[in-house]
Amino acid sequence: MSVAMRVDRLLTAKLAHGVSIAASFLLVAACSSNGSLVGGNNGGGNDNGSGGSTAGGRGSGTGGSRSDAGSGGSGSGSGTDGGGTDAGTGTGPDTALDPIIRVSSAIEGMPDDVAAILSARCASCHTYGQGDLGLWGSVLDLSRLIDAEIVVPGNPSASRMIDRVVVRGDMPPRGDRVPASDVTVLKNWITNLKRPVALPRSDEDILDAISSDVLKARSLSSDFRYFSLAHFVDQGRPASEVTRAKNVLAFTVNSLSRRGNIVPMVPIDAQGSIFRIRLSELGWNNALWDQLTGFYPYCLASQVAGHQSLYTQLGTEAPFVRADWFMDTATQAPLYDLLINLPASVNALATQLGVNIANDINHPGLAEPDNLVRFAVKRSGVSLHNRMAERHLGTAGQYLWISYDFKNGVGNQDVFANPLGPAVVDQQNFVHTFANDAGEVIFTLPNGMQGYMLVNAAGQKVAVADTAIVRDIRRPNGVVANGISCFGCHAPGGMIRPVSTDQMQSYIRSHIADFSNREFNEISALYPAVLSPDVLKADSNRYRSVADILDGGGPDRGALEYLPFVALVGEYESNLGFRGAAAEFNQDPVEFKSTVLANDADNRTLPRSPADPLISRVDFVCAWRDLAVKIEAKQFCAKTFDAATVRGLCQ
Repeated sequence: MSVAMRVDRLLTAKLAHGVSIAASFLLVAACSSNGSLVGGNNGGGNDNGSGGSTAGGRGSGTGGSRSDAGSGGSGSGSGTDGGGTDAGTGTGPDTALDPIIRVSSAIEGMPDDVAAILSARCASCHTYGQGDLGLWGSVLDLSRLIDAEIVVPGNPSASRMIDRVVVRGDMPPRGDRVPASDVTVLKNWITNLKRPVALPRSDEDILDAISSDVLKARSLSSDFRYFSLAHFVDQGRPASEVTRAKNVLAFTVNSLSRRGNIVPMVPIDAQGSIFRIRLSELGWNNALWDQLTGFYPYCLASQVAGHQSLYTQLGTEAPFVRADWFMDTATQAPLYDLLINLPASVNALATQLGVNIANDINHPGLAEPDNLVRFAVKRSGVSLHNRMAERHLGTAGQYLWISYDFKNGVGNQDVFANPLGPAVVDQQNFVHTFANDAGEVIFTLPNGMQGYMLVNAAGQKVAVADTAIVRDIRRPNGVVANGISCFGCHAPGGMIRPVSTDQMQSYIRSHIADFSNREFNEISALYPAVLSPDVLKADSNRYRSVADILDGGGPDRGALEYLPFVALVGEYESNLGFRGAAAEFNQDPVEFKSTVLANDADNRTLPRSPADPLISRVDFVCAWRDLAVKIEAKQFCAKTFDAATVRGLCQ
């Protein structure tokens, strides 16, 4: 199957079954900073960039482009600039910040002068999100640079960065060449850079650790499951980076729980890289784990007797999965929906929470609504038009926030001129009712973490949002997808406060003649100028009181987005180099070249030199499944990579 056919097939399957890997979901402010608004496109390089020298399209699905071509959209993008002051976190500085590009003096292994050069020359394109047309990943993520051999520690001449900047001379694709003085700084840095690699642990080594852990528990339960970051540790990543990955794993696992408790990540190995959970602690079971592993491609069955006994006790040949795969794949439909048991519609979700949306809107028998509060903004961070958000309270104190989103702001899609309804729900015969095209939902999970849902105009669940309504610059193609997209922004603080909640009050006071007395009174009650009580603050505090219990204290308070999560999933989705591929085969990079050459003589999919294009994630999955069984002389684990959406992907 050709690369183009495979990528297209993956995208088609994913969209048909709701497995998108693009996007971000934000309720109001899209992680914009205080008093500022990040616009829909930000004008920072569009999807039509040129300048790459290696064939291959943008791609999509879990892999994206086969190309390691430089992304040409280097700031010439059009689109709205998002000026205005409709939304913001209220916690950041006074100017809007691009939520992707950061220069930090704390980047391990990257001196300030190197970070400054890469930020100025490369980071506008090579960063996680829709600007990274070549899927090189973030140029400010050192581990990513090393994995893709963009930087080869101790060897500038073997580094793709030097090859593109100096040898080919095609990067940056526009503007002045990188000055010789800057090239010298980069070469000296790479020459002196060290990243020792440990002898990679095999799957058998990981299974040995798991078998030992189960024996120590002196339990016959089939409830034990594990997540592995072993290949992260064995790549020589700094301990602080592995700790961040563990903390992101803890956030992800607990954001997928059906139970009312927070589950810590319990390391079982001396390196602190393999973590135990119990399915029952999350409200999961063996059948649900099998559905999860139905999408897992990296599992070969061991024939070791002790491992066979482990399989028998746990009822699976896949007792562990890689944590990076899990963080990327389980946070997207359909696995996200399955794991948290997300119903098919917002009304069904509301019923689970003890909320009747129609009754709250129409408040039969009451003069005013008593379980509903709203605010509206003319623009927000991801929404391209006006937007309204409302909050309901469940019977056990759970919150349910729903946004109403529009393809335009004209007629009954102007929520300021038509703030009542929506029309399909209104039972009070109001004239000024709106008709929305989509919605986004935030709600309380049983453990106090947040769950998310995207819906269409009818309130039915969808996997991805229409880019004509909302966009997210953090994700490839700018598509908003449920689950994965929401985590990147809402993880630090839960709810995001707009700069002002009184825009509706200002509007109706200046358009009082447009509304009947009954409508004016209803609008005034629904859209208070000041939230009292402050439900945004209360809901955020409730969420943070739980997030604070997570490993590492949860996402950083006050951050504009959950950068460690964005980076980890971005790295997994970026194209791979030979060193990163070797780690995922549990092989030493030097020895792996001879192993691959022996088993892959006719297949040049894996890059062997800086001149070879990086390989997309989806093509790597297929290369792994083709080569791993030859290298290891084993069979694939039962009940893995057999879900209908992926079963024929590599044929």
